[in-house]
Amino acid sequence: MMESVVRLLFVCLAMLLSAAGIAQARELTFSPTDRVLILSPHPDDEVLGCAGAIRAALAAGAKVKVCFFTYGDNNELSFLVYRKHPVLSSKGIERMGEVRRAEAVVADTHLGLQKDDLVFLGYPDFTTLEIWFSHWGDAAPAHGMLSHATAVPYADAFRPGAPFKGDEIVQDLTSVIADFKPTDIFVSHPGDYNSDHQALYLFTRVALWGMTGSESIRLHPYLIHYPGWPRPKGLHLGDALVAPPRFFIGTDQQLLSVSERDRTLKYEALRAHRSQFAYNPTYLSSFVRANEMFLLPEPIVFDVATDERQPPAPEELVETERMAYIGIQTSNIAVDTDTVTVVVSLTKPIAEATSFSMALCGYRDDVPFSMMPKIDVKCGALAHRVIDRGHAMPADTVAVSRKLGQMTLKISRRALGDPQRILVSAHTSFELIPFAWLPWQIVECRSVGGQSKEKSI
Repeated sequence: MMESVVRLLFVCLAMLLSAAGIAQARELTFSPTDRVLILSPHPDDEVLGCAGAIRAALAAGAKVKVCFFTYGDNNELSFLVYRKHPVLSSKGIERMGEVRRAEAVVADTHLGLQKDDLVFLGYPDFTTLEIWFSHWGDAAPAHGMLSHATAVPYADAFRPGAPFKGDEIVQDLTSVIADFKPTDIFVSHPGDYNSDHQALYLFTRVALWGMTGSESIRLHPYLIHYPGWPRPKGLHLGDALVAPPRFFIGTDQQLLSVSERDRTLKYEALRAHRSQFAYNPTYLSSFVRANEMFLLPEPIVFDVATDERQPPAPEELVETERMAYIGIQTSNIAVDTDTVTVVVSLTKPIAEATSFSMALCGYRDDVPFSMMPKIDVKCGALAHRVIDRGHAMPADTVAVSRKLGQMTLKISRRALGDPQRILVSAHTSFELIPFAWLPWQIVECRSVGGQSKEKSI
């Protein structure tokens, strides 16, 4: 009876999503021939986002493997609660990474996996998006934020000693994917507010684009970090997980019903991540729901722009910060044979202590990605800076014009490496506090002719 009620709930949820202008959700299922790869930014994300999918895939007879991007060794606040004292030394940080690895092994046995089903890459927690922008090719490796390591320090990792560089990450992801030969990959969502979650999605995309036959692999992004989400907070086993309003317009949505038994196992697995659960049980329990949700953004194809997104001010801001809130109301991109133009409308103009940043990363299948531009434009009220792979570029590499509450950025396609694809994102900030984030989007440039076309992003 309960299973019938849950399925009826999903039908109603799909109708509500459709009525809200969001692509109608469909139910995710597995078959015995499926091979399911879960890519998890940190130990516990595999449970938060995909425990139900793991259980459903195993029940269908599919093969499942989990690959962890980091050991989660940079969560100082949770370590303080867990250890009852600060963890500051590099060796102490590595020991906490091993603690989180051991927790993942225990947690995933609750879900039916074995130790051999788990792979740990060991890249630096909270530093991988920096690697994406700045550490490729001949550049020096990145430094772990707290560990100060420049290479994978864990002897039980997939490739101990791998330098903290983008090329190495792509190589490891490519190896894991090629060895396992997945039919389905579950990966963190490009709109996630956590930088490691964004980076894992980006590196996964680049790895797949470089692999022959990867077009047949089904991709299932899952969201973990987004302001005020999920609602309500806490353990509500009978409630459905619902996407943040208006955030996922134009996406392919899949819902997976999670049985009462699997919800119990998910909660047990989550509690096995003891160092994390002790720190924030209310938030983590919010993901144990009657369903799981996977949302794949559609590539931008330069049709007429119709959708708008205006994310709410994060609830964590104090009142003085809310007064300075700069939200992204609309954002449009146009591409012609020579130029890429991005126009962003903001809720209020950029002023002192606030900023707007835009990232544009080019991709070509005939050029090593390490050699392709990765442009980061940082705009203040009066001036802007342009950075490419960690190096300052002339400001006129990107033309920036300002109107009241509107930013227009223009860059030549040549400056982006004459890309076939562009990975683009943007965010606004108050000092170092992020306000609004435009999820990473894929812009397909191969069909662009002489006439400029425009699409909202």
